[in-house]
Amino acid sequence: MILSVVVFNSTAYAITLQEAIAKAWQVDPARKAFTTDKEAEYNKADAAHSWFPGGPTLNGQYFDDHAIGSNQGYTTYQFGVSVPVWLPGQRDATIQEALSNNKVAIENLAVEKMLIGIRVLDAATEASLYKNQVMILEQEKEALLHIRKLSDSLYTHGEIASTDLDAIIAWLEDVERELATAQEQYINFRAMVQQLTLQDEVPDILMIDGQGLLRQNVKDLNLIVEHDPRMKLAQAVLSSAEATHERAKSSFMPAPQVGVMGIHEKQYGSPWNSRIGFEVSVPLPSEARNVPMQMDAVKKIASAEQLVVSSKRAIYAEYIKLRARFWASLKVVRHTTEKYNALENRLNSMAKAWSVGEVASIEFVRARHQALLARREKIAADIMWRSALLRILITGRRYP
Repeated sequence: MILSVVVFNSTAYAITLQEAIAKAWQVDPARKAFTTDKEAEYNKADAAHSWFPGGPTLNGQYFDDHAIGSNQGYTTYQFGVSVPVWLPGQRDATIQEALSNNKVAIENLAVEKMLIGIRVLDAATEASLYKNQVMILEQEKEALLHIRKLSDSLYTHGEIASTDLDAIIAWLEDVERELATAQEQYINFRAMVQQLTLQDEVPDILMIDGQGLLRQNVKDLNLIVEHDPRMKLAQAVLSSAEATHERAKSSFMPAPQVGVMGIHEKQYGSPWNSRIGFEVSVPLPSEARNVPMQMDAVKKIASAEQLVVSSKRAIYAEYIKLRARFWASLKVVRHTTEKYNALENRLNSMAKAWSVGEVASIEFVRARHQALLARREKIAADIMWRSALLRILITGRRYP
């Protein structure tokens, strides 16, 4: 799809909305942070496949009787190494928690991409509105300049009144004022698109294939809500909270330690005596430790459940509003198109009558002004229904 964009005193190239969103996503600073979270949680899940939940512990002890003034020369060297062991189900729960957090990071990426798409769409919609306003107002300005030139001549020959000439001049000034405002707004929204994409390119919503968009099905709101990235994120947060609770239940006490020990000791006049043994250290469960840990996990689940419910309600309401805006925009397009066609036909008739002196200049200018407003309304409606449908499709992960 090739789009042409008019830019004031600078160069811009054709770009589609899909390309603009893709460029904005590539340079989005939040993308790196969420990508790092995703990779970190995956690495944590991979690390949890280890045989032990922690690294080994080394310990060493040395005893002798010199410090107390004994003459026995009794010396003891004691060394040991131990490792923590997983509690029943703890390793699987830890892996599942990390994978759930990885899923949260993935859904955060999807939400961020959706938000980037909406920001680009909103800025491109406004830029399209003002770009087309500029185009129409420039054409109207040229027409009014021509009319004023002819009216000046007619006024000089006494064929029109000064009040008619003043009215034509006032309309021309209004058009130039509106043109300056539209140019400023277009530049502002174009700058917003460029800030998001870091590209000197602006998509034109009006040039998107309307028939292709209308073939999209937007009737099943429940299905669309379920595919909304924000809904997916809320469900992922709930799964993560449940996984945290499972890990808390399986961590009902600190990890036991198992290891081996060696003792090397000597007394003056006696041979060395060496021994090897095994060590087991088992911390007992404690409610002072377990209850707060599990209650924190329960609170996290409750918060996540609330997020799922509130997100579903908010997203559903948003889609109802978007769908209403879309269908209303389609009706507005039909009415504004009929109005525009009628006023254009009237303007053409008035132009022919004015050219032969059958209609006063002021009446001809009024007809042009009414046709101008109708054309702007028609183009704005064409842009708005596309924008409304595109927003539904972007949030439903269906476009682009």
